[in-house]
Amino acid sequence: MEYNKGNATAGLLSKQGLLTDLTEEAGKRGWDKIGPSLQTTSKYDAEGIMGDGSWYGVPNYAEYVMVYYNKDLFAKHKVQVPTTLAEFEAAMDTFTKAGVTPLSVGGAEYPAQQILYELALSKANRSFVDSFQLYKGKVDFKGPEFTYAATTFADWVKKGYIAKNSAGIKAEDMGVAFTQGKFPMVVSGSWWYGRFVAEAKFEWGTFLFPGNTLHPGSGGNIWVVPGTRRTRPSRTTSSTSP
Repeated sequence: MEYNKGNATAGLLSKQGLLTDLTEEAGKRGWDKIGPSLQTTSKYDAEGIMGDGSWYGVPNYAEYVMVYYNKDLFAKHKVQVPTTLAEFEAAMDTFTKAGVTPLSVGGAEYPAQQILYELALSKANRSFVDSFQLYKGKVDFKGPEFTYAATTFADWVKKGYIAKNSAGIKAEDMGVAFTQGKFPMVVSGSWWYGRFVAEAKFEWGTFLFPGNTLHPGSGGNIWVVPGTRRTRPSRTTSSTSP
């Protein structure tokens, strides 16, 4: 069956004994030959943390975050595809001066945090990513990465790059607004690609978040084989006791 990747999903079930250890099968079928970064969400240690340990699944797709842009609106406002963060902000300035909000954002769900994390990654290194996502070290949430991300995100709202009402916008509405040509850009994942191909009536393209050397991406969800729970977690036991 297909199941969600990650520590709180496949990782938790593997820790609880609800998924079958597929390490031997991974060797037989060559799954262990896929790229190391794609293996991350397929392997979980004894605590259910991804990246190391046994194989509990194999990814059935890959995904990454990018910037989708409306080529027609870029041409209309004479905006070039940016390659640096400064150029990205200059492009957004051009749109705002023309009365156009540059970014379609769904702040009520996951999309806003993708922008926040892209901004954090602009100041981050691999050690920061491993600490934050794989728990290999302590993360200073008041450090330069997240401080820059939070202050810059707030500044983008103040400058009109992101609409103030986006905090109440869902991901679906964000995507629909982009396909309707209401916004020049949307920052989100590759899972939107097919949808935009089918629904957008204008020319569009993509580019990676300008200036970053690190970008969010991984193997997608994973095929797993359900297992049999070895033990019942004590927390569950206590919560169901009289």
